[in-house]
Amino acid sequence: MATLKLKDGRHLAFEQYGTENGIPVIHQHGFGDSRLARHPVNNLTIDAGVNLITVDRPGYGESSPHPGRTFLDWVPDIEQLANQLKIDKFGVMSHSGGSPYALAIAYKLKDRVKKVVLVSPMGPLNAPGASKTIHKSFGFLLKFGWVKPLIRIAGKSEAKRANSDITKYADNWLKESPEPDKILFTNQALRKMFEDGMKEAFKQGATGWVDDVFAGISWGFTPEEIQIPVKIFHGSADELLFAEMGRRLAQRLPHADFQLYEGEGHYCIFKHWSEILSTFSQGQE
Repeated sequence: MATLKLKDGRHLAFEQYGTENGIPVIHQHGFGDSRLARHPVNNLTIDAGVNLITVDRPGYGESSPHPGRTFLDWVPDIEQLANQLKIDKFGVMSHSGGSPYALAIAYKLKDRVKKVVLVSPMGPLNAPGASKTIHKSFGFLLKFGWVKPLIRIAGKSEAKRANSDITKYADNWLKESPEPDKILFTNQALRKMFEDGMKEAFKQGATGWVDDVFAGISWGFTPEEIQIPVKIFHGSADELLFAEMGRRLAQRLPHADFQLYEGEGHYCIFKHWSEILSTFSQGQE
């Protein structure tokens, strides 16, 4: 792990995987995850020719909290990180709830972002019909209109369960997952990464998770404003964020391509890691 001291005094924690001279790709982890979320077989990232940079968002893992942050507030952090690493142009990848952050970077840093890849993405939750494209566990976010005390209670409950017994927490998380995800995490290396990533996510309690949820109230931009090419991958058996959500997001993005993985779940990113990473080398000279 490495850390960067930001201009406002906060610290940003990140990791680098793959090949140092590869195509730089900055990955945005999902809600309740951390910088440890990546395929544990590093050779797959090396073979894809990618220099993968994974980052803890504020309040997650080892990154300092940033109370009241929005999706757009994340962009200066990434800009400073790219500058520190002497990266001019780069790709952006995300999984699940990290997708609005990826799009925020593309929106604000359009001259530096070459391509965006979203896997099992979360679209705007205030869009018409959004409640029909998400798991029932997210329904309360829409039903109660983002009532902050309720969100904080939910976050504290998540953090308490994760910190008391991460194996049980992961078991319960996968219990309601579709069969493809259950099968995927019988791989012991993936399962360890899964548990380690979530345990790190709640290292500071519910801070990062709660701030992620609050940030989702208003994106601060619309998908229609993104001019960077976007590739979306989604599993047809995703029961957390339905494939229809990814498809609708693709329809709103001016330059998007949607690819469906038939019979795959929310974590198809790890099963198809090599193919997804190869997206960044397509069209490279």
